[in-house]
Amino acid sequence: RAMDSGAHTYQAPSHEDTSTEYDEHMARLGVYRAREKPPKPGKMKVASTDADVREDATDDDDDDDDDEFMREYRAQRMAEMQSAVTFGSVVDITRDSFVEEVTTPSAERVVVVFMTRQGCSDCETMDAALRALAPKYPRTKFCRIPHRECVPNYPDRLTPTLLVYTNKDVAKSFATLAPFGGPHMTPEGVEFALREVDARACPSLADETEQEIETRRAAYIAGVIARIADSKAMNDVADDDDD
Repeated sequence: RAMDSGAHTYQAPSHEDTSTEYDEHMARLGVYRAREKPPKPGKMKVASTDADVREDATDDDDDDDDDEFMREYRAQRMAEMQSAVTFGSVVDITRDSFVEEVTTPSAERVVVVFMTRQGCSDCETMDAALRALAPKYPRTKFCRIPHRECVPNYPDRLTPTLLVYTNKDVAKSFATLAPFGGPHMTPEGVEFALREVDARACPSLADETEQEIETRRAAYIAGVIARIADSKAMNDVADDDDD
């Protein structure tokens, strides 16, 4: 409706278009009754059905599954982080630190213990081989310990000796250089032997087939035999010169 104010006429806002505050002001002036303030919206209550109850129960089950998944995921990640620990060098150990450095870690990884003897040329050959393999296979732990520090009264003739630990126990032992090709061995011979005990010790390349590994092994054996033959020939020549 129109409101007359002197020479000008104003169209009063419709009730629907007017704010509650404006209505109250117009009511005080006696123009029209104030519109009641709308009630504040409350929470909508919906009647629960059996389907709703089942859905809520399913949601709870899903939450439990999610919690279980997260626990398993965190445990897996922790195991991966532990297995991702790397070394890359030969670690010197003692009898007192043996359990901490060898037995306990072998539950998660392969640990190779090198029992060495001072003044032993074959031990020096093995030491050079392990120092070459340690950075190549950093997830395998290579340890070095004097032979009689490790085992009292251990025979000199059995050095060098390798102990391969897995699952907190000795999986395999190698005495002298004979299992790797004798004095003419190379680090590759130790690599092949360790891999036969546990593939984790010296894992092959991801794209290397078993046939290719066998070909390399055969080539290594042939190389050792050739070096033995060459050494024998050189010794025969030296003997002839002495005569």
